[in-house]
Amino acid sequence: RSAEITRDEVKFQKFIDRLRKRFTKLFSELLKRQLILKNIITEEDWDEWANEIRYDFVRDNNFVELKEAELIQNRMATMDLVQQYIGEYLSKGWVAKNVLQLSEEEWKDMKEEIDQEKKDGEIPDEEETGDNDDKQEVDVGTGADSDE
Repeated sequence: RSAEITRDEVKFQKFIDRLRKRFTKLFSELLKRQLILKNIITEEDWDEWANEIRYDFVRDNNFVELKEAELIQNRMATMDLVQQYIGEYLSKGWVAKNVLQLSEEEWKDMKEEIDQEKKDGEIPDEEETGDNDDKQEVDVGTGADSDE
């Protein structure tokens, strides 16, 4: 479990991260010199493009996966706690941003995916399943609510 990781392991990971930052600077400087000396780009080109270059180092997958799984589990537990308040005191958007930690773009993408899955029949629509408890049946003949 991610909670069982020792302080030494965390310190070691931070040390590795610092080394990676140093190597990133070294790689960038080597790349710059190589490209300029081979006349592939000019120094002005490098100044424009240098901020757009990113290095992606491989992380310790087991630790990262455990940490992400634990975060998701905690967020889902919190979702269970606030579920009853959605629509009355909390909006779905607020819960998505503050409980699930979704960005505005991720929230919009998630809503679009849910709508598409409902259209494709992968997720049953609330109206089709009859799960919508807020609806009441009305007897058309008398206009009174029915208890059936």
